[in-house]
Amino acid sequence: MFLSYLSIGNCIIFLLLILPFIFIPTVYNPYELPKYILYIIGVIFISTVTFIEKYRENKSFITFQDIITQLVLVYMIVVFVANLLGVDSATSMRGSTFRHQGFLLLFANVLLVLLLRSFSKEKREDIFLFFRSGIFFSVLFICLFSLWQAVLTFVFHYGGVPLYQGRIVGTFGNPNFLGGYLVMVLPFILWNKKYIYLKIILVLMIVTVIFLTASRAAMIGLGFVFLAYGFSLSFSPGRWNTFAPRGNWWFRRIIMVIAFLILIASVAMLQLRQSSWDNRMIIWQGGLEAFLRRPILGYGQENFELAFTKVRFFNVDNAHNIFLEIAVSSGIVGLSLFLVIFFLAFKRASLPVKTSLFTFIVIAQFNPLSVVHIVLFWFLVSFTDSKILK
Repeated sequence: MFLSYLSIGNCIIFLLLILPFIFIPTVYNPYELPKYILYIIGVIFISTVTFIEKYRENKSFITFQDIITQLVLVYMIVVFVANLLGVDSATSMRGSTFRHQGFLLLFANVLLVLLLRSFSKEKREDIFLFFRSGIFFSVLFICLFSLWQAVLTFVFHYGGVPLYQGRIVGTFGNPNFLGGYLVMVLPFILWNKKYIYLKIILVLMIVTVIFLTASRAAMIGLGFVFLAYGFSLSFSPGRWNTFAPRGNWWFRRIIMVIAFLILIASVAMLQLRQSSWDNRMIIWQGGLEAFLRRPILGYGQENFELAFTKVRFFNVDNAHNIFLEIAVSSGIVGLSLFLVIFFLAFKRASLPVKTSLFTFIVIAQFNPLSVVHIVLFWFLVSFTDSKILK
């Protein structure tokens, strides 16, 4: 065989781990476009190799017996039809020049889900364990790079560091993207019993970087992650706790206090940078009105700017809310399918995966998403029927 199934899985994980690092300062849209291109090429190549290997062994590439796989395929078909019937099919299919989140990205993500769910549960567990270990070192370098930017900016007052409204952007180009990614992967670090000292350092670094991004959605997600971790220690104190032995009630109390302090800080930050646009209410109202005009299949992906007519002479290309974005792009049909996929995946997931999926929804309720967030979401959907970390 050209590649073993496990090696193919490792290639997928390697692609996911390096994706956040990819940016090319000299190109248009230097952060999202390179990530998008690398991911599309990588997934198509790996899927093609896998298909050839399975064809040679007379094995099926797709298992249709799984309900999540079936729903993901139906969702892709519905979005494809919505794009064809939308107001700008060309943009919907290829994605906009700024976000690159059209049908081609969805197609690659569905390929990823089909590819991973074509493996046995045992092989998927091996693949996930590789991801769980690799994420430590990936996040370490992301945090080090972000902290280096902060030191250059706030200590040495170097003016050449790319910032967004005075906030650290890391390798994402947007502080909300950086904070959102870190809070999504934090559960896999907290609930990991390996690399104990690195774990402590990483948790501190992640919290620091998230505060440097001043991303309110990421901070709310951070608070909920610590709450979930604190409750897991309370109800299963010997199962997840790697910092203190069973019976050390003070450690669990500290975690809960930290969680509540972060949530309080998040609420306080909601009062800062507050304006009619910053709280998204006008965007959401205009998006809802657009949805009601075409409620069945919507306007097609990446067409929110054409659908939004709330305020003249103001352009906004995203609903800043994942449910409203899907409703406008693929109507009530697409939104219903997405909700069913999410709730089925959430119900079947292990606690760390549940927490990561929940933080995805938190950050997606208030902000546009990076390609990396979307890829990580569909990756996690592929592992929601496994017993890993349960």
